[in-house]
Amino acid sequence: MDYVLNILCNILASIAFLFIVLYTLRPTIRICDKISKQRNTFNDTPPTDHTYVFKFVNRSWHSSFDINLELFVLEEYRATAKGRNRRMKPITLKRNHIKHVPSFSYDRSSKKRESAPHAILFRTNENLEEILTAQEKTLQLQVTLRHGLSGLSRVYHKDYINISDVKQGVFKFGNSTEIE
Repeated sequence: MDYVLNILCNILASIAFLFIVLYTLRPTIRICDKISKQRNTFNDTPPTDHTYVFKFVNRSWHSSFDINLELFVLEEYRATAKGRNRRMKPITLKRNHIKHVPSFSYDRSSKKRESAPHAILFRTNENLEEILTAQEKTLQLQVTLRHGLSGLSRVYHKDYINISDVKQGVFKFGNSTEIE
């Protein structure tokens, strides 16, 4: 009887350990709720007046790698008399793959810091406001990344539903996801 109880306790402890490891050693990021519309100061060809910028912050205690960024227009259409489907059309980003993002760090002395490599900005020159004004269209941002220590991957997505999700200005420095 003690032998069966020991085996059962070991199995339960192993399962608990596995769930703890799988939960804590997965990458964690925070995607900004708003899209920044700002003057395009980049040397793009063809030139545009404005660019739309997204931001995410790596909140893991370990670095992340193999980051893939994808932006889609989701367009609803009637599939049957009772149902609706979504069609996904990709939007081109200026940078859609990043090899490495350093681990999270708190902004205790943000006035002294000159860089925040764990906070990533990426952009597109497509007119997102035109897309978001359409009733049947929304935007979806997908970020796929791997945890630096465990190699476990995770997919995050953020939906932008209407024109109020676009705000004129630039993102604040570091861990902040606010636009000023």
